[in-house]
Order: sequence, then structure tokens, then C-alpha cells
Amino acid sequence: MSPSAHPLLPARVQASYWKTGLWQDVTLPQILVEQAHRQPDAPLYAGDEPRTYAEVTDVALRFATFLRERGVSPEDTVVAPLVSGWEAAAVVAATSCVGARLAPLPSRASRSQLLALVAATHAAAVVISGRVLAKEGWKEALAGLRVRTVVLTDTAHAPAWASDLPDLSTVSAGCSPAELSRADTGAPFLLLSTGGTTGPCKVVMHAENAVVYAARQYAEKCALSAEDRVLSAGPFGHASGTIFTLYAPILAGASVLPVVRWDPQRTSRAVESRMRASRGTSSRGFSPHGSGSPSSP
Repeated sequence: MSPSAHPLLPARVQASYWKTGLWQDVTLPQILVEQAHRQPDAPLYAGDEPRTYAEVTDVALRFATFLRERGVSPEDTVVAPLVSGWEAAAVVAATSCVGARLAPLPSRASRSQLLALVAATHAAAVVISGRVLAKEGWKEALAGLRVRTVVLTDTAHAPAWASDLPDLSTVSAGCSPAELSRADTGAPFLLLSTGGTTGPCKVVMHAENAVVYAARQYAEKCALSAEDRVLSAGPFGHASGTIFTLYAPILAGASVLPVVRWDPQRTSRAVESRMRASRGTSSRGFSPHGSGSPSSP
């Protein structure tokens, strides 16, 4: 792989990362496929919408095929305002599999933020949560998008007017799984938006090599293992919910309990419910370093 793949990181620095093994040319779809072979029936996501490693991997690879068939290429960007959960993980992996860039946003992102990000990145596709579209004014915002395709997730929470949009599960079911191909893991992949506290949001470009390195360090420092269950409250679109409680648990083979909105009582009940379900096994229960807010009642 060329050590000059990232346009803003000096080539000599990138070369040193490869030479010392800090960058290992590993992608999320590769990690998922490996884990799905090792433990296909192990739970990757718990809560209201449980999914195994094999199920999430299958949807991710099929959705990658769908994106390719819609003309999404390595030069394109996919903008994704989503909530944390199995669908978000599948979208991240599918975008990586295609070799495109992913610009994630939290579900609380504004309409103007989405439109500005689509325009700035010349996005080819938008994958959006039904919970986002259920908020006031989003029908008009969606009508203003100029992208090749819009795909819906969280369909149970979508408004009636969005029922004609293609949804992730349906479009994936109609495609065959994509083959893994060698990706440019040193090129910009994850485009994380800043908080906008000092002005308009800016986009920070992360290579997938850097993302995997950070997640691996997090998993190792927290001693994550396949026995762990990680509570994920960090919003998707932030580093916490897009790297540290998405990539890291998958690297460790752990399972994740995603939280859509923070509520202490709902979170406590969700954790207690999952702990009861895991009693009598060798599981260590929920990892204290996981961040979270529950989607389970």
C-alpha cells in the first residue's frame, strides 16, 4: 500500500506507521468476516434488536453490493445520520468494503448540518434513521437532497411519508454478499464532524488504519474479550460511538448493548435485564468502560 495515501499526513510518518506495525491494513469488514467465521452465532448486538456476528456480517456484505450497484465508488462519500446499533455497524462495514468514505452524523444532527455535509463532500448516498426523519421538517430537507440514493434504517420509527424509501434490510436481502477486496486503508475513510462550538462544523479525515489502531489500543487497555458486553451510549457520529464502542468490541469479539437516548432508569433496567440473561454462563457481564444509553426499556 502506498505510504502517501492520506493527503494531510506526511508520507514519512505514514511509512513509519506501516514499518513499526502500528498500521496493519485491516478493515472493519475483514474483522467482521473473521469474527463471523470464529463465532457465527455469538451475539454482536443485544437489546431490542439482537443480531449475531454472522447476521450483521451478512447484511454488511450484501449492502456493499447494493452500494456498488448504485454506482458508489472509492471516490464517493456516504453520509449517515444514524443511531447506534447493528444497522449502523453494517453501514460502516459496507462503506469500508466498497472503499468509499463515510461521513457519520448523530441522530440529533440538524437538517442544515446534513445538507451542508452532503454538499461539502459531494455525497453519493445518504443512509438515514427513521428516528431522524420523524422529527419536524425532515420531509422537506430530504426533498432537497441531491444524491444518487437514500436508504432508510430504523424503519419502525420512521414517519408514514418515508414508507416508500428503500430500507437497509430489504435492499440487502436482494443482493448477494460482496467479495472482500484490498482497500486503501491509509486513505481518508471516516469523516468525523467537529462539534461546531467555535463556528461551523469542520470535518476531520481519519484513515481506517488509524481508526483500527485506536480501537485496538482501547480494547487492549480495557482488557475487552469475547466474554464482555459493552454498553454503548456514545452517539454515532462521535468517536465514542463510531470507533470505541463499535470497532473495539468487534475486534474483541464482544457484544454491544446500544443506547439511543440516555435515561438512567431505562439504562439500569436494560443492563439488569441483560445481566440476568447472562447468569449461568462464563460471561463477565457488562464492561464498566463501555459507554451507554439504552434502547431497551
